[in-house]
Amino acid sequence: AVRVRMRRLRYGLTAVLVALLAIFAFAGVSIVQFLYSPAYEEAGAIAVALSCVLMPLAIGLSYDQAALAAGDSRSFFFVTLARAVLQTGLFLIGASVGGLAGALIGQAVAILLAHPLLAWLAWRNGVWDARHDALFFVLVLALVLLAMGLNAEALSSLWLDHA
Repeated sequence: AVRVRMRRLRYGLTAVLVALLAIFAFAGVSIVQFLYSPAYEEAGAIAVALSCVLMPLAIGLSYDQAALAAGDSRSFFFVTLARAVLQTGLFLIGASVGGLAGALIGQAVAILLAHPLLAWLAWRNGVWDARHDALFFVLVLALVLLAMGLNAEALSSLWLDHA
């Protein structure tokens, strides 16, 4: 009964977070245009890109906390350290190569590379749900591709600014 409740909670939490991020991924440009003057127009593209980058992060959000709850602080530390190195390193590399767009791509790659570590940590502590991850990765991929396609013109300004 506890596993079923935890599964429902994890699916619900992931669905809500992905839905909120998807709203900004699809409507970020419009929201910024509505709330701010034209001087802040590029912030819409940043809102879209950042939302797309963060969507995969929502998938494994609760896994590391399960390790702490199980008293596995050593594994938690090593996974957290690896994530920090990946995120910082790839952010800096991306920023130096591609400016803001490169930094965001670096973050996205770091999140994707860190997920197997989170899955391992969750598996080690008996809470990994492969079906959850697979379902939401497919959903997030579709949402990100669609949002980026619909906002391609606005997102192109992120690339053009660095070129």
